[in-house]
Amino acid sequence: MIRAILVDVFALAVVGCTAMRTVRDPGSYIQARHPERVQVTQADGSSKMLYHPRMVGDSVLGFDGASDVVVPLATIAITEARRFDPARTGVLIGAATAAAVAEWLMSRSWSSDLPCRSCPADVLPDPSGCC
Repeated sequence: MIRAILVDVFALAVVGCTAMRTVRDPGSYIQARHPERVQVTQADGSSKMLYHPRMVGDSVLGFDGASDVVVPLATIAITEARRFDPARTGVLIGAATAAAVAEWLMSRSWSSDLPCRSCPADVLPDPSGCC
């Protein structure tokens, strides 16, 4: 059970702390970072997700799910890659902290609200009135 919760938290952190963000210099970024995938939008408005992209001359070579695709840098208007996102990370940390505090507060308030069992006639109740 705890392992499943940890896996869920880790998956949420990985997804929650990153977002597809614009890359300013796609050629340099791809050569330096070797991203798993990039989204390229060409000047004509067409868009492709390229997996395992690499630079070949002045073009990006990647797999689009069906075949290898070569996209010249000169035709690319926007390139996006999954990158760290401080805003999403802050929201995730804030939500996790709020959930932990809420859980702690609920566990403290419910522990004193446990129902009492009635005492047999020959037993005196404790100061709270419970046996």
